[in-house]
Amino acid sequence: MLSEAIDDWNMDPFFVETNFFTDTILLCLSKYISSRSILLSSFSPEICILLALKQSRWPVLFGNDSGNWQPTEVRATTLQEGLSFAKKWNLDGLVLASEPFVYAPQLVGFVKGTGMVCATYGVLNDEVEGVVVCFLVFEYKVIARC
Repeated sequence: MLSEAIDDWNMDPFFVETNFFTDTILLCLSKYISSRSILLSSFSPEICILLALKQSRWPVLFGNDSGNWQPTEVRATTLQEGLSFAKKWNLDGLVLASEPFVYAPQLVGFVKGTGMVCATYGVLNDEVEGVVVCFLVFEYKVIARC
């Protein structure tokens, strides 16, 4: 199948491998995860699209690091671009660096207004002040690194 896609259909190997990778992950999850609540997230827009198209059991969130540095991927350059991408592909929400939300809590209202789920990651999720701001403003459970 992989050789046919590359040789006969002239598909880029990246997309063939991405599809295979996504199928493998979903197969493992289906086989070994029964009642545990999980969410799927990736910083790769293509992986998020495939995850959303191939299954509806688990929520899919797009990772966006635009608050920390300027990514080269257009869909991850700003919070607005990330939300637009997530809505277009019917993703459930975004995973964002915690720093922008701790320093500018009004961004939370913007995200909440779109109806999307929002989770954060980063060093400030481990700092008491960051957790308090995120907890009070987001009204969600903060998952710290272990």
